[in-house]
Amino acid sequence: MTVAKAETELTDDPTLAPASPGRSDLGGRSGELARRLGGPALVVLAVILANFPALIGLVDVSPLGTVGATASHVSPGFFHGVWYTDPQIGYTAQALGHLAAMDWLHGIIPWWNPLEGAGVPFAAEMQAAVFFPPTLLLALPDGQLFFHMVLEAAAGIGTLLLLRELNMSRPVAALGGVLFALNGTFVWFWHAPANPVALLPFELLGVERIFRRSAKDNAGWIILAFSLALSFYAGFPETTYLDGLLVAAERIGLDMPEARKTIASGLRAGAARARKVAR
Repeated sequence: MTVAKAETELTDDPTLAPASPGRSDLGGRSGELARRLGGPALVVLAVILANFPALIGLVDVSPLGTVGATASHVSPGFFHGVWYTDPQIGYTAQALGHLAAMDWLHGIIPWWNPLEGAGVPFAAEMQAAVFFPPTLLLALPDGQLFFHMVLEAAAGIGTLLLLRELNMSRPVAALGGVLFALNGTFVWFWHAPANPVALLPFELLGVERIFRRSAKDNAGWIILAFSLALSFYAGFPETTYLDGLLVAAERIGLDMPEARKTIASGLRAGAARARKVAR
């Protein structure tokens, strides 16, 4: 009788009762979602921290005063020097980008720039990146800062997804995403030549999904198509072309050993000829 009573009390205790299948599944899904979002969240946090001095106004990264010559005087900050390598950061990236963003917000497709001489084609001025979606951020006072934070975050998340596709662990993929998001290209080049670099990891990701997965992978083709289109719209086709060469070389190097040998021999022959010319 005593044993039976004890067994009954154990069964009735809600803290000792087995978890219901629904609650267990929900907890498992929540944990998996947290693990999946942890890497991208870390990349975004790293980008915010890296740009935090500019976000709070400790440093001014607008080229309007220095490049646009609208400042009456410029005082050196705690760190001397400038944060850019090319004045096109102001001449094209900020000025034309802001005009394109304002045109869109006023319902005008920016085909034509009436503010330059008697007017010039605007969309054909590729460096304005008039069809690149983040260009709309240049309508904001600190739009250029937000524009490049978006590029950095996109580049980092794309790298993270690429490394996960290559069977890297989540911590390694997150670290790779942070490192690529904060690479020197985005630090020094705040104008159009750096824009397509943010799409390179997505191009590689699309190609890797297409070649690595046995079944037909529509997502890989969609990622590749959108990343190539956005890379072209980003404002510098030369960088897009170089990105495409890198993607092609990566696949040739992995899947075509004979072609790899041919390319290597060609590079050696070219290097030998270059040495002769240099002499």
